[in-house]
Amino acid sequence: MPTDLVPILEAAYQLDDHEVVWLRRVREAIVPSAGAPMGAVAATYRWAAGKLIVRSLDFTGSRASRPMVDLIASERPAAFVRPWLGTVAAFGSDLPAHNDAVRVGADLGFDFREAFGIHAADPTGVGVVITFPLPAGKRPRRFADRGMWDRVAAHVASGFRVQRLVASANLEDEAILDPGGRILEARGPAAEKSARTLLRAACQTVDRVRACRDPGEESIDPWTSLFGARWSLVDRFERDGRRYVVAVRNMLADGSPPLTAREAQVVGLLAQGHSNKLIAYELGLAASTVRVLVHRSAQKLRVKTRADLEIRARDFRLEMPRGLDGEPVPEGT
Repeated sequence: MPTDLVPILEAAYQLDDHEVVWLRRVREAIVPSAGAPMGAVAATYRWAAGKLIVRSLDFTGSRASRPMVDLIASERPAAFVRPWLGTVAAFGSDLPAHNDAVRVGADLGFDFREAFGIHAADPTGVGVVITFPLPAGKRPRRFADRGMWDRVAAHVASGFRVQRLVASANLEDEAILDPGGRILEARGPAAEKSARTLLRAACQTVDRVRACRDPGEESIDPWTSLFGARWSLVDRFERDGRRYVVAVRNMLADGSPPLTAREAQVVGLLAQGHSNKLIAYELGLAASTVRVLVHRSAQKLRVKTRADLEIRARDFRLEMPRGLDGEPVPEGT
């Protein structure tokens, strides 16, 4: 049965003043949309001094063995998140550290002998893991298309970057549109004619998808994560209830010598294990453009294979605008 992904995308790009509220809203959207009646576990994390730290934890559908505050203060949530690193969308039983996920899941009141989860990784060293248990031995067809869930993870990661920008008061609006796509205000690159055309079409596409509520890939494919490899579109409501669409700068990096900004973005996502196809979706680029950028980056970094490039990529720390928190993922994780 096709899955309605629109509620998840809407939740990912809904802005709040606290990370916990954002995480809960995304988790609440995933449970019914994915058909996860047994509940779900959601966590945001960051790397600090080479250590994985869970920033916030949210779950429902279970009775944990310890209070939430105690669980967050302990290292158990980090032990639960760690097995999902290195994946984007995966079944729990396929994880190399599956037994760790099962043990910690039991502390949270879940049976994780079989599960499905998404890992929305960010090359700045932060990320989101959302998992939910499945009946033992069951792999519903709605999760067979890993590529579709990879793209869901791309939106969750993009939305999390925007949420952090809001929380740190570093949000950069470069264009304001009405719901029909008419540009009301634009500056910088968004003021260029080609960008205005792109943003207008993107706004109209997103609104059309919302109205139709098409299931599955019909809803997620047109809703590109980063329009023009630069912006995310988010809703803003005035006090009188009027709705505007804001194109928010949502860049991963400003460049990392000897790479250009675009090359650094691609290499950073490559280090997360993302395929060329997924990187193209995340940055709103053509797959052929990503291949060229990967090849060019490999030449600049003097490596010959994709595997070597992924290893070198871990040496680069991508920065959010004005230096939001996050450290590079240590090698070997």
